Amino acid sequence: MITINERLATSEQLAQLVFNGRPENCDKDHAPVLLWFLPGTDMKWLVSEIVDDETAYGLCDLGVGFPELGYIHLPDLLHLQNSRVFGIERDRHFEPKHPMSVYARTASNLRFISTKDADLTTAVNIEAA
Repeated sequence: MITINERLATSEQLAQLVFNGRPENCDKDHAPVLLWFLPGTDMKWLVSEIVDDETAYGLCDLGVGFPELGYIHLPDLLHLQNSRVFGIERDRHFEPKHPMSVYARTASNLRFISTKDADLTTAVNIEAA
């Protein structure tokens, strides 16, 4: 079993990720629970669910212009955390304001993950039109 430390998720966030990943909840358009990033790079992960001991789900951006929704293999991500001078960090200021679909649409349009209100509002307005 993978252990996610307090630096990467609070106990409340971890509980929400597990709840969202339950079979009865996994097809819903959850808001992301947390934002992970790798300092010094453009790599980001907006995570909405933990599906099992080794798998999370979210919006992944490896910093090459092709963000996508998908599964995150936690051992690989945690390996990045342990193998670099600067490991994976949690954005402690991130507060989700929209469901994952809005973040994904925004990332698709911009070709990177954005959490800026102006960028996300544009995606919301397009959806409403």
